Amino acid sequence: MQNTVKHVCRTILRSIRPLLFSVVVVLLGTALALAATITLSIQVPPGNTEIDFSGDAVLVETTDFVVVYLSKIDGQVTGRVDPAPGTTSARVKITLVDDPDRIIFEGRVVTPIYFSDYLPQETGRGEQ
Repeated sequence: MQNTVKHVCRTILRSIRPLLFSVVVVLLGTALALAATITLSIQVPPGNTEIDFSGDAVLVETTDFVVVYLSKIDGQVTGRVDPAPGTTSARVKITLVDDPDRIIFEGRVVTPIYFSDYLPQETGRGEQ
């Protein structure tokens, strides 16, 4: 009886070992992905504001107060621009300081607008 129980336990452990390994790998990958995400939120006044964001300098040009939320995931800068409380509309342009021709976002902000720098510039401008 005892040998049968040992045999059954060994068989079960052998059959679920690959599954346990897969679960550990998925959990480790999820933890690394979460650690690779960097976020920042800042209220930006009218004019030009340079923001040092995780090794990249981002230039925000705006005509009125806005709130900028930036995220960096695997080197891709994404985020959202909201009009600040009391602001009805603002023109906003976000570029990289090192590459001012690379426009991350450009448009009029009336409601929150999401953007990503990996979108083609024709569709990633967020114009409303």
